[in-house]
Amino acid sequence: MMNNPNIKNLIKFNLLPEIKGNISDLSFLFSKEDLLRLINHDSMKVYYKIQIDEDNFTLSELPTTTARAELILPVIKDIIGNLEGGVSVLDIACSPGYFMFKIADLGVKSITGVDVREDHANQFKLLNHFY
Repeated sequence: MMNNPNIKNLIKFNLLPEIKGNISDLSFLFSKEDLLRLINHDSMKVYYKIQIDEDNFTLSELPTTTARAELILPVIKDIIGNLEGGVSVLDIACSPGYFMFKIADLGVKSITGVDVREDHANQFKLLNHFY
């Protein structure tokens, strides 16, 4: 779970080639348990496990991707940590936003993710309800 209380204002997701698809705020329709069931459905598997809260994670498509993420994240933290001022980040081919959620805690000014798959945009919007 993210430590940044302003994460909803920090992260944007753009679906390319055009912005399409829209899931409005689902929190008034579903309980947290309902949203967790949706996220843990096979159709919601993502490349990297994303921590939802202290006890819950998304399903991962590939078990080896967690190791890859553990190699990539320290490099990202090092790069962002060495930059001065509010950094804006562009995550190209962001999938449902794994690295966007991780980077949000590093004190960046903003993060924009772009992806071509509408299912990734829908997964991001659902996951974003937990942050």
